[in-house]
Amino acid sequence: MITTTQRLSTPLIGTYTIDPVKSTVIYMTRSGGLNKAAGTFTLLAGTIEVTASSIVAVRITLDANNFSSHNKTRDMSTSARFLDAAGYPQITY
Repeated sequence: MITTTQRLSTPLIGTYTIDPVKSTVIYMTRSGGLNKAAGTFTLLAGTIEVTASSIVAVRITLDANNFSSHNKTRDMSTSARFLDAAGYPQITY
């Protein structure tokens, strides 16, 4: 956990690989506009590109077949309505 008393060092310039084993992609949305719904996707691959001035790019690839809101009914409904995992097995940002 980062607190206000800790200082973070600036990362070195370069491209960093995100470790899928040690990383989790968490999302949060509203279900029906009222209730919050959260869940996870399995990260397949990812990189972070750093320049002298800032982080300029974050690229990730997610496994669309491994979507979970920890609610099986919601997962089946969401997968059928919003994710065509058979046709689009990967989600890339």
